[in-house]
Amino acid sequence: MQNRQDNLQKEILESLTGAPLYNKWLLSKAKGFIKSKILEVGSGIGSFTPHLGELDSQVTPSEINKKFLKILNKKFENKALYLDITKVNFEKIKEKTFNTVVAINVLEHVLQDSLALENMAKLLKNDSNLILIVPAHKTLYGTYDKSLGHIRRYSAKELTEKVNKSGLKIRKIIYVNKIGAAAWFLNARILKLKDFPKSQIFFVNLITPLLDFLDKIIPLSFGLSIVCICRK
Repeated sequence: MQNRQDNLQKEILESLTGAPLYNKWLLSKAKGFIKSKILEVGSGIGSFTPHLGELDSQVTPSEINKKFLKILNKKFENKALYLDITKVNFEKIKEKTFNTVVAINVLEHVLQDSLALENMAKLLKNDSNLILIVPAHKTLYGTYDKSLGHIRRYSAKELTEKVNKSGLKIRKIIYVNKIGAAAWFLNARILKLKDFPKSQIFFVNLITPLLDFLDKIIPLSFGLSIVCICRK
């Protein structure tokens, strides 16, 4: 089961690497909050890492999956760290080291997500930011989530409560990709599909400007993902 999840995750991550418009769009929601000396928690195979590097060259990728860690180190000159965010060795990685910690589609995989948030907070300097992107809405939880090893999806209220308990404060929290939420519900809840067609991710990348436009004009608070900016 774990090997199947790893293989599916790798396929999707490879597809996302070929979706630069969509990746940049998600990161644009944190524009102005991503500052130098960045730790990326759960980098996967580096789908977002180059875009963080465009914002600041001092990016440290990290990963718990050792297969993905090898790929990261090949891509990024052995700069990637092995990191289990629930078991941080604070003698090796000192507290208050980073100006920004970024965790994109990570918390939903972590059983002890509150502990993960507390540890990410410890790694931040004072008056620094944690950037979180997580899957939204429990009602969307379906076959895609199970295939990917997602333990949960979040509401803005639940995520806010967990962030506040970790000692961080919310600067900004928004739902993004309203059309994607509807498509996910159809595929994962109604049709119960288990695999992501690569063509679908390619198409999503192409229509990213349309997704952005529709998010702005549809006056409803929902979306495929939550972008949450937290301050220490």
